[in-house]
Parts: sequence; structure tokens; C-alpha cells
Amino acid sequence: MKKKMIRFLILYFIFAQFSLLINFQPLLIQGSIEENLENYSKKGINMSAILDKPAIWEYDYEYGWGLHEGYFDQIKEAGFELIRMGMTFSTHAETNGSFLIAPEFFDQTDLAIKYALDRNITMVLNFVYPEMEENMMKLTPRFYALWEQISLRYKDYSPTLIFEIINEPGFDGNNATLNSLWNEIFSKTLYIIRKNNPTRTVILPGFGWELPIALTRVNIPNNDSNIMVTIHYYDPFQFTHQDSWVEGSQAWAGTLWEGNKEEKEMISDIFTAVKNWADLNNVKIFLGEFGVINNADPASKVRWTKFIREEAERCNMDWAYYSYRNFFYDISRKKHSIIYC
Repeated sequence: MKKKMIRFLILYFIFAQFSLLINFQPLLIQGSIEENLENYSKKGINMSAILDKPAIWEYDYEYGWGLHEGYFDQIKEAGFELIRMGMTFSTHAETNGSFLIAPEFFDQTDLAIKYALDRNITMVLNFVYPEMEENMMKLTPRFYALWEQISLRYKDYSPTLIFEIINEPGFDGNNATLNSLWNEIFSKTLYIIRKNNPTRTVILPGFGWELPIALTRVNIPNNDSNIMVTIHYYDPFQFTHQDSWVEGSQAWAGTLWEGNKEEKEMISDIFTAVKNWADLNNVKIFLGEFGVINNADPASKVRWTKFIREEAERCNMDWAYYSYRNFFYDISRKKHSIIYC
């Protein structure tokens, strides 16, 4: 984690310069939800690894608070249209042989999807598999086997169930062989999915933790109109991750985001560059994550979140705020006058 975060920070600072060449926190809503949400891009929120530990309603961290139908009611009532659900299939499957996913985990996944689709909420099934980055050669066959099972199980589900191949694949600028493997893996995984899901929407990541600059490393398949490409956005990182688990972030405590012209232009340049890339490649962008740590200045959080949401919508991106219930905020403890945007 430490090694990955250091690379993550380096890439962020590189991209801040690169963007000049090419472009969760609560938003206080005035008026009704319906009035404020009309004409938006598809608006969503993340739910992360909720099935990994026993259900505990008052669990305060990101993972393991169990599956409750009431969560989906809250999300629906708050005006969201999409859930991006992180699923750790790899930790609930055999480690050898056929790599079978545990039936009880599949059953719980079925139920989560049902809760979303029954409420006309689009479900993005996001495969979280951080071990892949550290042991790619060994784990790739298992990864393919898991996707074989997932794609077969959900082949007859509504098209509003979307597959996201993997969450935040890493990048090593000194390892060209490793990096070339990612696109090979994405291509093979898409082939596996397409055998049973020929028209289902599939989200491709850019390897490099899905930073905007990672788009330059994405190979868009030919003759497949049901592809989206995802980015994540947490810049300025010293603001969004101040006083967090990131090493050294305690020194960033108190960092503000004023929303001045220079700050906005830096973000707009990045989002415009992303839109131009998407238009050139004829794909839609999914802003799969953006958010601010809970202990940042509340007014700055509102300004930043509102601006990121507006930029995403200006550039015709669907988006999913991070996250439903964790240290980036907790909608389950708030009323609907506060919405993640």
C-alpha cells in the first residue's frame, strides 16, 4: 500500500503539468431533489466491499458493514441513479483448481444487484482485485476464471447491470513488460465477457490507478459500441486526502480549496482534455470516483465537489461519488438536504 501510494502521488504531480498540454463530500441542495437533479449526467455513488465482514450498522469504516435493503432505499431517495459496487470476488473463491466463487457470496451479490435494479438504479459491478498488481503472472489465470463465472451467471440480467473489469490497476514506468500485460489482460477479459454478454456495457480502466493521464494507455477495441472508459479524480491530492492514511498527509491538514480562477482552470483543462480524448475515440467517460476526506474544511468540500460534478456534466460524463458510507462521508447518517454531487 505504501509503495502504491508513493507512485500514486508521483503520477498526480506529473499529470498536473501534463494537463496544461492537452483538461464526497456533501453539496447542500436548495429546493427539491427533482428540481436540482434534472438535466444531470447519470449520477451515482460508490459502495465498497460491503460483503466482506458481518453486517454491523454502526461500522465506521469503508468495508464490511453488510448488505441491507435500506441502504438502497436511502440511495434512491437521495436522487442517485447509479451504484458502483466494489466486489472482492477473489477473496471469496478457491485459490486453485477451478477457482470457484463461493455460492453464498454469489447469492449475496445477486441480492445486491436485485435491490438496485428493482429500484431502477443502474448497477456497476466493479471487480476489486488489488493483489493482481503485485503478482500478475500468477493470478491472471484465476482472474480469467472468475470473470468466466461472473459473466455466465449474469448473462441474462438487465442491460442496466454494467461490468467494470478491474479497479485501479497500477502502473510501473520502469516495467514495460508489466504494463503491456494490462492491455492484453483487458482484451482477453473483454473476450470472455462478450461470449455470454455480447451487448452489455463494459467499463475499461486505464492502468495507472485510473488517473486521467492513464487514458493515453487504453486500447479501445474495434467494432464494440458498448464500451465506456473510466477515470478517477482526486486532485489537488493534498486537499482531498489531507490528514488521511497517506504517509505525510498530516502535514496537509487545513488545506483549503477556494475555487478561484486558477484552481478552476487547472481542473477544467484536465476535464476538457479528457472530453477531447473521448470524442476522438468515440467513447463515453465514466467518472468512477471523486471525493474529499471527511476532515477537510466543509465549505471547501462543497465548493470542490460542486465544481467537479459540474465539470463532469459539462463533459457528458456519468459520475459516481466516493463514497456511500466511509471516511469520505456517510449518507446513512444524514438527511436528503445533503447530497453527494
